[in-house]
Amino acid sequence: MDKILGMGPYRVWFKDEDYPGLAMSRSIGDRLAHKVGVIDVPEIKEFDIGDMEPLAVVVASDGVWEFMSNEEVRNVLMNYAYNKDANNCAKKIVERARLIWQGTGYAI
Repeated sequence: MDKILGMGPYRVWFKDEDYPGLAMSRSIGDRLAHKVGVIDVPEIKEFDIGDMEPLAVVVASDGVWEFMSNEEVRNVLMNYAYNKDANNCAKKIVERARLIWQGTGYAI
């Protein structure tokens, strides 16, 4: 695994090839990818939320987290959560992340 010119995410490359590899450093349970340096064991963190009753847990890929902060995701969630429609909330988060990405000019 390596980065392009030392920047960006770690990538898995084809042996002896000189074009961008797959941007990934973790693939849970993927023992074959582990042979080329990908982490196949999940990182687990536990948090005590005490008496709080969480509204939602957002699990998203870097397609969201590269372009939106926790606060931005929370704001979208709070704007659409009143109808308790998880699918609609997820769509709105993805739409917002896509709009931000398109405004950056980055290629994906």
